Amino acid sequence: MSNFLPAGAENPSWFGTLMKAQEFADGEIGEGPHPSSCYLAYREALVEPEKITEAQLQTLHKEATPEGKLYAACLQHYARIACKHTVDPDQYLKSLTTEKTNIYYRSGCRGTRPTVGDVASALLKERKFLNFQLEDLSVIKSTHGIPDSMLKLFSAKRLESGVIGEGSQSVIYAYYKEARHLPLKTNGWEITWLRRNGSPAGKLYGCFLALNIDAKVGIEYFRELENDKSKVQFQSGCDVEDSTVGAIARQVVEKQKFADFPH
Repeated sequence: MSNFLPAGAENPSWFGTLMKAQEFADGEIGEGPHPSSCYLAYREALVEPEKITEAQLQTLHKEATPEGKLYAACLQHYARIACKHTVDPDQYLKSLTTEKTNIYYRSGCRGTRPTVGDVASALLKERKFLNFQLEDLSVIKSTHGIPDSMLKLFSAKRLESGVIGEGSQSVIYAYYKEARHLPLKTNGWEITWLRRNGSPAGKLYGCFLALNIDAKVGIEYFRELENDKSKVQFQSGCDVEDSTVGAIARQVVEKQKFADFPH
């Protein structure tokens, strides 16, 4: 059926992690500073989906935990599309829709226990289950080579100061600080990708990164967002302020800063 090599002892690290996966997670940050190890293994496999073998997928589908089987079904979707496979890319997802086994689904600090069938059916119909999405392959491929810290900023839910809550260090701001130390260019593809394609907060982080490199260019990038009506929140300490991307951009253009955001 295919010219893929069989699965063997040289399987990559992501394979072993997904074989034993005890949760089906979506990458949202919980109590720790990094996403779920299972989700990171899944994303590692998607760096080169065309290199995922049919034998690896079959082994996961037959022998992995229920959570691992769901990851395998998602990987099959991307692998077969990437290889222009003639067989249905959603074959495994379809086979799981009647599975009544409960799994542990985690998003950040929250967990639920849907059935395998619930998740598979939602992914087939809506291409998403809660915060877990089956994105277009071009979107997946477009993130290749993007530093991990910037990937986290890409999906940021709000703009955050360095300290939030009652003295807690902001995890997302820590990623922003990490990104500031990268060898970025204001017109480089990493910042361009972030400020054009990120979440509302992600776009702002991209502009702030540019502002730190070259104030003049950064201000021009903020000017481009002045009419953006996308809603976004800003948190500093315990205070959470509702705003829009455009309102924040206009303030930066006018005052060269926004509130007490320590850019």
